[in-house]
Amino acid sequence: MLRPMHPGPDAKERATRPRFRLLTDVLAAAARHAGRPALHFGDETIDHGEFARRSRAFARALQDRGLAPGDRVAVALPKSIDAVVALAGTLEAGGAYVPVDPSQPAARAGIIIEDSQARILVAEKRFLDEARLACPAGGRETVVVPGEIESSGGEPRPVSRGPGNLAFILYTSGSTGRPKGVQITHANLLHFIHWALFEFDLGPGDVFSNHAALTFDLSTFDLYAAFAVGASVVLLGEDEMRTPAALARRIERHRITVWYSVPSILSLLVASGVLSRIDASSLRYVLFAGEVFPVKDLRRLMEVLPRPSYYNLYGPTETNVCTFYRVEPLGPARTSPVPIGRPLPGIAFRIVDAGGREVPPGGTGELVVEGPCTTPGYWRLSGHRNEENHRRGAHATGDLVTLEGEELVFRGRIDDMVKIRGFRVEPAEIEGVLASHPAIDRVAVIPVETGGETRLVACYSLVPGGEDPSLLAIKTHCADRLPPYMIPHLARRMDSLPTNPNGKIDRRALALALRAEASAGSAERAPGQALPRAGDQDPAARST
Repeated sequence: MLRPMHPGPDAKERATRPRFRLLTDVLAAAARHAGRPALHFGDETIDHGEFARRSRAFARALQDRGLAPGDRVAVALPKSIDAVVALAGTLEAGGAYVPVDPSQPAARAGIIIEDSQARILVAEKRFLDEARLACPAGGRETVVVPGEIESSGGEPRPVSRGPGNLAFILYTSGSTGRPKGVQITHANLLHFIHWALFEFDLGPGDVFSNHAALTFDLSTFDLYAAFAVGASVVLLGEDEMRTPAALARRIERHRITVWYSVPSILSLLVASGVLSRIDASSLRYVLFAGEVFPVKDLRRLMEVLPRPSYYNLYGPTETNVCTFYRVEPLGPARTSPVPIGRPLPGIAFRIVDAGGREVPPGGTGELVVEGPCTTPGYWRLSGHRNEENHRRGAHATGDLVTLEGEELVFRGRIDDMVKIRGFRVEPAEIEGVLASHPAIDRVAVIPVETGGETRLVACYSLVPGGEDPSLLAIKTHCADRLPPYMIPHLARRMDSLPTNPNGKIDRRALALALRAEASAGSAERAPGQALPRAGDQDPAARST
């Protein structure tokens, strides 16, 4: 039985909430706040009037270059005001954008660009010089470089579209070893945005942080919730994102009121001590999602910053945020993480066993979510286990949960997918890259919890006569093909990998062995080759 857990606002409350049919309606609402700051990046600030002008000029230029309603635009730009203009301009033109991380290996970026069938690619020349070698233009008619696209001027031509039309595609790590595209419609995202506007009482005086990459679903809240009310957004650059002092300066300088990030960043800020040395009194809300927040770190954060309201937001990319939990003060005896809470209004759920049957009250099973937040499906991908669910507006999350009272409690994953700093990582994709190394025969990538962090351990055997690669060589091999957060931290060579009766690699046996070593205090120095050999310098250290 589907169980809705939240009745939602009453009629009077609904009447006071802004309602949007399309994300372009959100952009139009933001434009009415001309003169108020819209985006801050580094030392640059533009107001909502200028942002609207640039976005619409961009949209007209896309249309002049042949973009038709529904066409995809791949935006491979570093986080910047130009990048957000490109996203908004694509929507204004009637297209759907595909954010691409230009810092990832060109080959992987090329897979995303080609799979999305992007009509137009927006990128810097340095990216084009690398990526076009790996992904020839194919069916794309135009490659656009910033600075060459706003020449047309004028307003975009009107286009016909509806709430069910595609707004953007977010690519995540795929279990097949290739990235997969999650389709998000205007209605999908707006269901969350409408709830957030009411729940957080947002207004034009708010200042949002944008810590997440534009390829990550957390960023959609930062941008569109802010634009909906004419608030401003502080875009945190790549060089600031993991630097506590820089993040703290932005909070204080811009008087940020709404913070949203993965918990690991908040843990980093707490551990650094910088929050106690700044004026953070502007913060009204601290929101976190994407991974479990260690309760000791959350308790310390709430002690250092007692004024904001804290929310644990939950949902895979396929649903964006679908449940929420407002965190109450944490007692000193609490050791378990806070719940993921209850569904947003209009969203229902089931908890099922491996056979799809509902578990008895208090039982643990897979969370299945149904409602207007759910993706219509993966882009150009069939045969996956959620295909039928997506047809009926549901998604089986792969997460194990228990219903305790009225709150859902996260219990773990049913598959191998893990979260690294909030990013979804499918070990199969990493294994595919490692298997391409000429010396490696069989390989399994196993997540191991060490010191409160999830570390990826590559367990492998060698081809006959193969020369054992160093950890440095393994990381370098991966760094050319994977984003930094997917590069294994440690490696272990084995004579052979254990197998189950079906001949498949026995991942459970590997995980148990690695966890036993970690608990015995040996995880930091290796199973096998845990650390670089003497003299190795690790070019991928940024990922660890």
